[in-house]
Amino acid sequence: FRHMCEAQNIDLGDSNVVHDNGDGTSASTSAPPVGIFIDNASRDDDDIVHCVTEKVKNDYIPIWLESSPTVNGLNQKVVDVHFTLISTEYHLCNINDVHHRSPQQSLLTAVEVLGDSFKGIGGFSGRQNMSNRQSPSSSSGLHHFYEDDYDLYRYGQGYPNANANSSINNNMRQKSSVRGVVKTSWSFQYATYPYIYAKDEATVFLGKCYLLGEELMPLLINMRGVVEQREFFQRDNYLMLTSIRRSLVNHIEELHKSAPSIKTALIRSSQNSFCENNKYEGGRDIVTILEGSLLSLGRCVDLVKPAGLHIGSVSKSEWKRALDSLEHSMSEIRDHCDPDRPLRPSEWGKLIDEEKGTLQI
Repeated sequence: FRHMCEAQNIDLGDSNVVHDNGDGTSASTSAPPVGIFIDNASRDDDDIVHCVTEKVKNDYIPIWLESSPTVNGLNQKVVDVHFTLISTEYHLCNINDVHHRSPQQSLLTAVEVLGDSFKGIGGFSGRQNMSNRQSPSSSSGLHHFYEDDYDLYRYGQGYPNANANSSINNNMRQKSSVRGVVKTSWSFQYATYPYIYAKDEATVFLGKCYLLGEELMPLLINMRGVVEQREFFQRDNYLMLTSIRRSLVNHIEELHKSAPSIKTALIRSSQNSFCENNKYEGGRDIVTILEGSLLSLGRCVDLVKPAGLHIGSVSKSEWKRALDSLEHSMSEIRDHCDPDRPLRPSEWGKLIDEEKGTLQI
């Protein structure tokens, strides 16, 4: 973490470290020039982004606005808040693709609306006006999320109405007394996915298959929106689906034709892994699992093809079947092809052998 901050020219000297324990309590050190917030409670991307943006909005932006000078010509205070998202390339590419193809379901929406609370009573983005306000389920081509609506809708409360929990509504509508313009932006810092550069060919093969499965995430999010009748199917996602299926076909064909040693190693590794975890499923090895995943992916392609090529319509039941096939394919790849797993007891000795070799060098 310190190395990545150094790469971004962030000085962590005398930093204040705040730990969020997820139970309403937190612990911190003395006041600092730079704050480090460690989130111990979030379990997925939605929770993480929401937690960080709320922390910045409630604890930092009011202080920054108070200490910033008034900008001449605007007669108001302005602060720029920049977020740097650090993760593997496939993860960040997925976030970016979802933001452009399915903006209503984008994680970055929370960053875009971060400054709305400081624009005045009933604060809203400069990109819209009050007459444009609408439900997230609207069929209009443009969908605007107000900060209050966004929090309630995304975290399971539904669109705000008179029956919404009063304590939640009151909490959502607590506005800071500090007003000003908050400009938000973000950038990505990529980290290389390591397993496609491993020494072991079987690990490289699994890593490539795992990446193909993860690259389907923007399509999964889009199709869930289609099934829930919240957005249209994106042609770009269909083209990506067919491309990934073709790549997976090539990987499996290569495994059968020109890489028998890798196939043998994969079967042996998967059998050992399943047996030690009591998961050996009726003789299914990794090759059988990949072929089943490919079959589900092909079924998904066939079902959504009319919509993807704009040559016909797809019924609601067919969309649901396509989504089920896609989810099955992705879960199979994620569960059985991820090289990032705990070591089996039989592999512990290899670490000692490698360590001895390194010491001798």
